[in-house]
Amino acid sequence: MDLLRSVICEANFLANKSKNARMRKIPVLDYFAGRFLEAVCFLKKPERILEIGCGIGYSTYFLVKHFNEMIGRKNADAANCRYSYTGIDLNKKRLEEAREFIKDAFGQLFLSGEIKFSFINANAITTVPVLDEKYDFVFIDAAKLEYPAYLSAVEPKLQKGALVIADNVFYSGKIFEERISPHDRNSINGLKEFIGIIKSEDKYSTGFYDISDGISVSVFK
Repeated sequence: MDLLRSVICEANFLANKSKNARMRKIPVLDYFAGRFLEAVCFLKKPERILEIGCGIGYSTYFLVKHFNEMIGRKNADAANCRYSYTGIDLNKKRLEEAREFIKDAFGQLFLSGEIKFSFINANAITTVPVLDEKYDFVFIDAAKLEYPAYLSAVEPKLQKGALVIADNVFYSGKIFEERISPHDRNSINGLKEFIGIIKSEDKYSTGFYDISDGISVSVFK
């Protein structure tokens, strides 16, 4: 019964966060896409996560939730900060909101010192190449025309076997249409180029999932 209450409470908490964001015309991840990310993280148990386009932290919530379990098992070395999350976004106000949201939602993780949280207000294309870490999990949900550039920046920072997950790869189904409006052309072209890269069997093994607006999951070889 306590578990059921906890699940309902969390669902309401996330629904309110999503509703508030949409009222302010701030795009957030689809709830079911979020649950998909959460499930992948609980199965994969990534230790070093990079999120490109973290926004107000709604998607971040699903990405870092598994850290609670990992810390609970005392797998982390507080002195060494074995685990980390890095979120990058161009919008400073949204980034600050993301940090406060995650801090409020997972205060224990912040206080433990066993997870290194970094929220960076910058252009991911120029920032990722100068980051010190190697990542085993990357989530991309930012400007669609720049997906190929994000991937190019990220590749040298990937551990072997790392997961690269991208949202909105179907672009409301427009990726399959022959006629593209001028407004969507750059985004569609960027997504098509990105899909061409991650379908390359030399570098990635990729699956596509019809969840929300389309999600790609790639394993870096």
